[in-house]
Amino acid sequence: MKTLIAYFSLSGNTKKVAKKLESMLEADLVEIKGKKSYGSYMKAVEISGKEFETNELPECTTKVEDLNEYDRLLVGFPLWYSKAPMLVVSFLLSLDLEGIEIYPFCTSGSQQINGAMKQLFDLGLDAIIHPGHRFSGSISEEEVSSWLG
Repeated sequence: MKTLIAYFSLSGNTKKVAKKLESMLEADLVEIKGKKSYGSYMKAVEISGKEFETNELPECTTKVEDLNEYDRLLVGFPLWYSKAPMLVVSFLLSLDLEGIEIYPFCTSGSQQINGAMKQLFDLGLDAIIHPGHRFSGSISEEEVSSWLG
């Protein structure tokens, strides 16, 4: 099964998990980037709060040329306000996801992925969205295997 891992990371935690998944799954990896800089964590909290309030979709500069060559897409992000950052939403909405299986994952020390899962389902994406997974530190082969089935 050919896998693409797309991730957004501010502090580097999600990037570490994405790189570990890349190695475990022999997957391709792409970083989700936008034109807007979120800066420090406190600045990101301020900016993302406004994006959520106004439903603003920041411009995503990451492009995936041919998603059809992949069977599944793992999408990683930090939880902000118990949701995926709006930049991740912009990225997903920019893709033709028909027939793609999406496996969301997040990084958080305390929040659960439930709010982000509802957010993703509410987008009405033309994809199969599997249960997400929260990584809070270390990552093991058994944990990944159990999550991906």
